[in-house]
Amino acid sequence: MRERKLQGAAESGFPGYGRKKPETCQMPFLRACLYTPRPDTGEIQNTYSPEYFKKFYLKKDRLKSGFFRRMLKRIETLKNKGKILDVGCGTGLFLQLANRHGWETAGVEIASFAAEFCRNELRLNVRTGTLAGQNFPGNSFDVVTMWDVLEHETVPRQTLAEIRRILKPDGILMLKVPDMDSPINQTLLFYSRLKKINLVHAPNHLFHFTRSTLKRMLMVCGFSPRRFWPVDDPVEWEFASVVKSFLFRWLIIISRVLNRRDSMVLVASK
Repeated sequence: MRERKLQGAAESGFPGYGRKKPETCQMPFLRACLYTPRPDTGEIQNTYSPEYFKKFYLKKDRLKSGFFRRMLKRIETLKNKGKILDVGCGTGLFLQLANRHGWETAGVEIASFAAEFCRNELRLNVRTGTLAGQNFPGNSFDVVTMWDVLEHETVPRQTLAEIRRILKPDGILMLKVPDMDSPINQTLLFYSRLKKINLVHAPNHLFHFTRSTLKRMLMVCGFSPRRFWPVDDPVEWEFASVVKSFLFRWLIIISRVLNRRDSMVLVASK
């Protein structure tokens, strides 16, 4: 694979900070971290191999199931049951839960292995490919969700525009991304530079967001951000074996005191 370097991060410190903007950034106001050369479609699809889904999804469903139950409960306080689309649905855990709660579900997943697993093993309505390639009718979904997906998108602005098109006029978007302002992720960056290793979720994470940059991008795309929730993501805590465990425990405590956990959930209306 071609050698990758982080463009923009070295100059600006981290997305949302500093003065110099990444020259290749399609949304300069984000100061997003990009990897150059950018991975092509084939490389992206190869990243999401069957081994990737077995490691990060099927073996860790227990860690995610509680989070998904809490998020579905929050969705149901905002919307009556209707049609819900999960973009980047992985192995279908959230869709399976929503289905059991009476939602009419649909999913989109770029990885053929995961999409086939959803269809064949779970009998879910999941399409293979990108959201843009599905041609869903406009104004057709009550809720669209994206769990740890937006940071993987090659052109997130186009994806958000398509979500806005297919949402009903009173529809909502709920998404989760890493919060790169959090003490845990800031420590990841520092440790990466100190040891000259990459712990910043790349190359499959092409964009990184803070609260302010995520909110700004959604507003530019025509959404009205309504609420943020800071959330922990134990699945992403694998770097705990690299950073000394006592430091990691203190980082968790500090993050909770500051209410800046390693990830964030945002709800936005059309």
